[in-house]
Amino acid sequence: MKLKKMVIVLFLTVLYLPFVLGLVSKAGAWACDVPLKGFTDSTEKPAFSAGSFLKGEFQKNFTKWYEASFKPRGVITKTYATIRYHCFNLGNRTIGNNKDIFDQGYIDTELCINGAADYSKEEHQKEMQDYVKKLQILQEKLQRFDKHLYVYIAPSKANFYPENIPKKYKAISDEDAITSVPYFSQLIAETNIPHLICRDRKDALQYPAFYTTGIHWSRTFEQETSARIIRELSEITGKNYRNILLGEVHQSSKPYGRDSDVYDLLNVWGEPQGTYYEYTVNGEHPEEYEKIKILVHGDSFGQGIVGDIRGLYPYEMVWYANRAQYITDEKGKTTKLGSWEDFDFSICLDNIDVVVLEATEPTLQNYAYGLVDCLIDFLDTYEPQKSSRNYVENLNCASKEAWEINPFNGVWTKGEKHKFVWAKDYTEIRLKSEMIKMSGLELQIGISPHLFEGDGTPDTVEVFVNGKRLLQKDFYEAWSGSLFITAEELSGIGDEDRYDIEIYCSKSFIPKEKGINDDSRDLAIQLMYAGRAR
Repeated sequence: MKLKKMVIVLFLTVLYLPFVLGLVSKAGAWACDVPLKGFTDSTEKPAFSAGSFLKGEFQKNFTKWYEASFKPRGVITKTYATIRYHCFNLGNRTIGNNKDIFDQGYIDTELCINGAADYSKEEHQKEMQDYVKKLQILQEKLQRFDKHLYVYIAPSKANFYPENIPKKYKAISDEDAITSVPYFSQLIAETNIPHLICRDRKDALQYPAFYTTGIHWSRTFEQETSARIIRELSEITGKNYRNILLGEVHQSSKPYGRDSDVYDLLNVWGEPQGTYYEYTVNGEHPEEYEKIKILVHGDSFGQGIVGDIRGLYPYEMVWYANRAQYITDEKGKTTKLGSWEDFDFSICLDNIDVVVLEATEPTLQNYAYGLVDCLIDFLDTYEPQKSSRNYVENLNCASKEAWEINPFNGVWTKGEKHKFVWAKDYTEIRLKSEMIKMSGLELQIGISPHLFEGDGTPDTVEVFVNGKRLLQKDFYEAWSGSLFITAEELSGIGDEDRYDIEIYCSKSFIPKEKGINDDSRDLAIQLMYAGRAR
């Protein structure tokens, strides 16, 4: 009897406590609430008018405002979500055995239910056969312009862990059905299209492929795949791309990246339980390399490799086309399209070597959402042009005009009054000049004394021109002057007198952290001039 009373008291406490907290917060200054992940509320309190009241608009909008501004809303929501999740395996996603969270689309595709295509049926086989033929046509048209095609299919959690799919879905599946990926794998294997089927790695992974808290592949699986794809793209193009070097693996009770993407959105009390892994990554600095130049089409899995590349090599020429028809260019500018036909792909194609098509297992049956058809048609009239990136003859801090054209990355251009500009520890400058070819290249720089405070190690400055390291110098103290690369050293590496110059510095400092001033920028070198040797 005593236990029964305790259960009733506990139940009533859970039920009414949020409302009591709400009244307290309304009466005082204490806001008894918690934020909800994945939600943003911007509802405004409606203005009262007789007309809006009679039409019912005021009441409707007032209810929306009150629900959004009611202080313990987060507490109520999280408490309700926690009870549903822990007691009934319910949430805003499908929750299977062992509290494993799934996206319904992956379950549908794995079991060929709820409208997912079954490729044991002739009509679906014909659709996939036609798509693979289109991929072959696209590959042939790209090869006319010395460009390439690469296809990869991201993995499915439902395929990796089918034992955790709720039984109610298995009960309505057809054991004789054929899912999209096995049939696609069979067809594309009969072509010479370079491809990667990520589910084939199922038995070769050292670390978890997915976590119970996420529907996106684990961070380690993503990093391993990014490195593998870059290596395979180098082999396809015959170019020496800088890869992602995977180092030591760290483990943590806190998720990395998207390891807990859907668990976070459940908005339940408590933190994820388990161990998560991530590789430490480093960049490559070979004597010679070529920039990665790719267009990646896909969704969040495709965004993964884009982010991995940009994290180490932010000035690579990586474009991203989302399946929702928006395109992000190499500088991070995003353009929303009404259709693929609205975009001038020549701007992108002029600056890339490979079209990379990513698809998830559920989206494979959507056949690249029309992008392949669009590119096939576009390539019929495509006329390649030289890179449209900005180039200038020289950069001189005394000349404001040159800096406004913005032919660089990693340069802080404000607040120095044309004496010098600060550059980051990795800077790219693009120059075009016949005089550089004849006279050589000059870089006038300054090395700050703040780089050496309390540290006896040198500041190493490396200069690459068109992917070839032509200068390396160690500085042990403050210095100001010019670095020179001779015309002989530049011989044979200029592309129509275009010079992509990359400057690496081993050290940088943040003035605010050193107590110098309130400047929170990360500063490496002072740059005064870049151009022909004067």
